[in-house]
Amino acid sequence: MFLAVSKKALRMALALYLFGLMCGAAGTMLFTLKLVDELYLERDTLLSELSESRVRIDLLEQNLTERRTRVVRSVTVQLDAGDQHLSLKLSNAARELLEGLIGQEVSAVDPTLVEAIFHKRILTIEQHQFELNLKYLIISDTVTVNLDVTKRLGP
Repeated sequence: MFLAVSKKALRMALALYLFGLMCGAAGTMLFTLKLVDELYLERDTLLSELSESRVRIDLLEQNLTERRTRVVRSVTVQLDAGDQHLSLKLSNAARELLEGLIGQEVSAVDPTLVEAIFHKRILTIEQHQFELNLKYLIISDTVTVNLDVTKRLGP
């Protein structure tokens, strides 16, 4: 049996092969983009938790040497900015404002001072300004701050 293949048939087969290759590459790229975004978010979250844990460990070790009574062990910031990346960045910035509380005696934490820190506080994240206001504050071994976030328009 003899099979004859023309140039036109070869070109058509090559064109179909290249088209399939491009479609496969595009599909793989779309799948990979979502996975990479999720991994970046998880990495940022883990780096934030690591940073918070390092500060907490340093302050608690210092506290153990001073032998204080009941102390603040951690700071938790709760807010909802809509976007997970933005919420993470805003909560990191807000947590940095309160890192000085870790290691202090619970009875020495001044709630009016914490309220003053967040009363109409303007934070700039990714060239956008956000206004923070304190909704509620819980002071115990873990200081919990719940914030209301509003995006500011203009300067």
